[in-house]
Amino acid sequence: MSESKALVDEIAAYIKEFIPKNIKKEYHYHNLRHTLSVVAAVIELGQPLKLSSEDQELLTIAAWFHDTGYTEGRAHHEERSVRIATQYLFTKGYSKENTDQVAKLILATKIETTPNTLLQKIIKDADLNHLGAEEAIQYSQLLRLEWEATEQIKYTDEEWYLLNLEFCKSHNYLTPEAISMFEKQKQINITEYQQLLDNLAK
Repeated sequence: MSESKALVDEIAAYIKEFIPKNIKKEYHYHNLRHTLSVVAAVIELGQPLKLSSEDQELLTIAAWFHDTGYTEGRAHHEERSVRIATQYLFTKGYSKENTDQVAKLILATKIETTPNTLLQKIIKDADLNHLGAEEAIQYSQLLRLEWEATEQIKYTDEEWYLLNLEFCKSHNYLTPEAISMFEKQKQINITEYQQLLDNLAK
């Protein structure tokens, strides 16, 4: 086993234990399932691009750590995730240059951020892969429950479906690979949100 693969495997084991132990169960969406989904997506998106082993390693490490900052809630969680990742990687003797790259990738997942590099675009697309999943509407309901439980933000069905419809319509995948993998289903999901809204209006 290569040294880099050993590190990634060690990180995977660490995060699988860290998230259930340190992030409250009220985070129905931002939990281990979501992190596993993002890790799988960065690998799936990276394969057809024939990324270098180092670039794929950086992406995978960033994906494992990207939501660890939910230990203290949603606000500024990306910055906390960077701190958690940086501290962990320092203890493993990971280079500062690569650690800085991981930090930039984590910060690229911020909703308001426009990624600059290919790797940043890949992790941004991976983080929102659920928009193009067959279970997208079920996943959105988990986020709705999460916001109600953790921030006391409540929506009517109409408000929630409209919010998700508008977000999906305004969202664009950034890499051709993500468009190929997720866009068709995302358009189906947009239609389903519209149908849910239309049904409420009847």
